[in-house]
Formats: sequence, structure tokens, C-alpha cells
Amino acid sequence: MTTYIKLSKDTVWGVRRDAVAILPEISQICSPELRNTQLVDLYKLFSKDGSKWVKNASFEYFGPFIVTLKGLPIDPSLIKHFIAMGDPKHGGSANENTFHCAYNFPAVLYTLGQGSW
Repeated sequence: MTTYIKLSKDTVWGVRRDAVAILPEISQICSPELRNTQLVDLYKLFSKDGSKWVKNASFEYFGPFIVTLKGLPIDPSLIKHFIAMGDPKHGGSANENTFHCAYNFPAVLYTLGQGSW
């Protein structure tokens, strides 16, 4: 895990983007405690990264990541982030962000459960 965290903060944006891409797989093999603390915090960093490519990857992999949190208390800031995903101020084009928001919508619904719809 230490190596992954180090790579997720690398100075090369391509390394950080690849760290986003494997975040869902890393999350699947981690303990719930680690998943709900360190990995959620890493995701938040990715979503605010200075590189638009890293930030866009965080939008792209949001659904596969949030599904790994099913059954855990979901950090409300993740849901706020999802709701704001279609806002062009997040970087990338509005079309890309809207696409990722729509594509990840079923994963968000599944994770939150019917009572939160």
C-alpha cells in the first residue's frame, strides 16, 4: 500500500492517472477501514489534481470506485462531487463530464441503495 500511495502522488501526471485507473482494484483488496479512509482521501486528491487528465480519470473511474464502498458509510463529499461532476468548472469538456456522470449513475444508485434514491 505504501508504494501505491507514493505513486499516487508522483510528479508525473501519467503515473497519477494510472494510479486513478487502478484505484477500484486496489480498493477491492483493501480492508474496509483502509478503503473508507486512505483511499477515499486519495480519490479526493485525484479529483482536485492540477492535471486535467488525472482529474478526468477520477471522473471516469468514480463508479467502479464507489461500488467498492457499498455497505460502508459513504463520505457525503463524494456524493456532492458526483452531483457536481457535470459542471464544466471541474475541468475537461462539459460533454466528457456529463458522459462520466451518466455512465457512473447506476453505480452510485446501487451503492447508496434504494432508500437514498
